Amino acid sequence: MKKILIITHRRDDHGSVVYEALKIKGANPILWYPEEYLANQQSSHIILENGFERILTKSDKKEIDLVNLDVVWYRRPRFPRITTDLDEQDAKFVQFENQMHMKSLWQSIGRNAKWVNPYQSCDSSNCKAHQLRTAAQFGFKIPHTLISNDRNVVHDFITKNESENAETIYKTFMPGIWNEDERVYQFYTTKIKKETITEEDILRLTPGIFQKYIPKAYEIRATFMAEDYIAVKIDNQNEVDWSTTIRDSSFKISAFLLPKDIEDKCIQYMKHLNLHFAIFDFIVTPRGDVIFLEINEMGQFLWIENVCPEICILDMFCNFLLKDEKLNPNHVFSNITRLKDVCQILDGAITD
Repeated sequence: MKKILIITHRRDDHGSVVYEALKIKGANPILWYPEEYLANQQSSHIILENGFERILTKSDKKEIDLVNLDVVWYRRPRFPRITTDLDEQDAKFVQFENQMHMKSLWQSIGRNAKWVNPYQSCDSSNCKAHQLRTAAQFGFKIPHTLISNDRNVVHDFITKNESENAETIYKTFMPGIWNEDERVYQFYTTKIKKETITEEDILRLTPGIFQKYIPKAYEIRATFMAEDYIAVKIDNQNEVDWSTTIRDSSFKISAFLLPKDIEDKCIQYMKHLNLHFAIFDFIVTPRGDVIFLEINEMGQFLWIENVCPEICILDMFCNFLLKDEKLNPNHVFSNITRLKDVCQILDGAITD
């Protein structure tokens, strides 16, 4: 039976849901939380003169062989956290050393395994500028984009859009989440005007992504697993960012078939970035133009089945990891493992 290692963090629901689903299918997955390395884990990386390697990590009193693996799902791991009181300078040294050590481990383990996705492909595929530039090279239509921390340049960009009777939107590079007064806040894509940007120092400290707003008929979110995919149509023409309404009863999605040329471009794009798994976001304009927004090499996908239970994306993803797997004879590979059943086991994991 193939060994499937899931590298994730303790609060990632996708990792725990897929772990349980793989067990239901008769597989033997392994969960590893690198963030807890400094608290309760130890590792040994042995390299002999002949190049033979052995990498073992002890976690939760269990020993994990990090060399002999068949599949590695590199699912949003976090660096180790310092859990003891240290001098400030010592803490910086310990933190840096452990981050470098963890990066070394991630580049050394499972050399012959199928990585979803390859560690070396993550940084380049998550660079927003590289995404847009590559999308244009593959023939996708993209929004006019400015990435800047220069207040005057941003003002000129907004002014030019206004002269063309167009609005401007602002995006962050990564989701911004913070707690205040026992509430959780998050940055979403939003429309802005020149008067929104009033303090030059704040913009200089925080470069942003500014794009010409494109009116839409609907959006598409396509989750690719190698050359197979599940795409959904998101009816949200009145919202700038559909994720702000995902918990509303009015939020609707439906299965969608991509135009063949868009499907082919997505597959070639992924091969170019050396990705086995990726999520594409598109806008479709009222006249039918498909506009590339971004690619997320490790995006959220279980919310699709949570909103639309007839779309069995959890089962498809598990089958993708288990491809060519010899399962326990008591389990049938074609049996559908549903999100709602796994969430019952996990006592209602949040999946969006």
